[in-house]
Amino acid sequence: MAPRRKSVVLIENATMNLSYSQDCLLELPPQILSEKNALVGLNLGHSSITDDDLPALANAAKVCRCLESLCLSHNALSDDSMELICSVVGTLEATLTSLDVGLNAFTPLGGRALGECLTTNDRVEECRVGKAMLPVQRFKGGAARVDVSQKLFTAIDGALVARLTSTSLSDLETVCLSGHPLPMKTLLFGQAEGPNALDLARTQLGAADAWVVAGALEADLRPGLRKLVLDGNAVCASGAFALGVALRRCRCLGDLSLNSCQLTDDGHDGRGVEAIGEALRHNPALASLAMRDNDIDEGLVVTLAAALTSDGLTALDLRDNPFADGAGGRQRHKRVIQVRFNVSVPRARVPET
Repeated sequence: MAPRRKSVVLIENATMNLSYSQDCLLELPPQILSEKNALVGLNLGHSSITDDDLPALANAAKVCRCLESLCLSHNALSDDSMELICSVVGTLEATLTSLDVGLNAFTPLGGRALGECLTTNDRVEECRVGKAMLPVQRFKGGAARVDVSQKLFTAIDGALVARLTSTSLSDLETVCLSGHPLPMKTLLFGQAEGPNALDLARTQLGAADAWVVAGALEADLRPGLRKLVLDGNAVCASGAFALGVALRRCRCLGDLSLNSCQLTDDGHDGRGVEAIGEALRHNPALASLAMRDNDIDEGLVVTLAAALTSDGLTALDLRDNPFADGAGGRQRHKRVIQVRFNVSVPRARVPET
């Protein structure tokens, strides 16, 4: 049997660093507590920390009232740990300026939760939840323009940024993550004059950008944007899910175009389209939705077509998707046929059971 490796804890410049993998994580909280009055940094990255390991470590970190930097990156933490991480951030709100929880097993929902936590925190300057550090206070309105496009961002980063930027109190004008600069004021409030529409088609936006766009729509601020075009961008399934969440609350947007946006990740993930379909059933404002060329199959078409009987949606364009007519109930079959061959499908033409 191979010998068990112990944790190696080094303290340098009032920063505790845990190295190697860590059969002895149970010994670490007492070591942290012994230095609680002096530690300004705690580096627990690359330590195989799991959701089960974190509570004892988090409780120890909370009493380090001089702690300025906390690193939990490259571990095995999931969304189940995010509430606990947020509680550490809240407890250390007077001192903590840097938080690194990147490259764990978090999803965009975990990023969203952390972003919500940071919206009321004025101390944390930088945070990593995905692959790169984000300038937290700048996204909250500390600058008129934030351009971090030189770094690589994923959907989870966008989910965090979405919570930071979707506030009426922010002075932020534009955000640039991976594609075209996003005009935040227009996304949040619409335009006081003109057609009140925003065309971001084919501007190289990615899933991270889609989460930011969705966050602005979810804020549902007035007068609000009436028409949004995202055609030809890599919104992907994750971004579609974010838009579905936003549409549950947004009552401003009346026309949304998502043609050729990879909404199902080439047919492999339909959860985003399902989220949009479910949201439409409770959204009386959105009247027109275009989702051409997104590898949407028959099952997803049925979910979307059901929204045609809702109070809002009157036009649904699903052309250029590879669904088959298939067998099924009379209502499903006729709905599929109608949305397949019509750009606009009035509610009155949808048969009732």
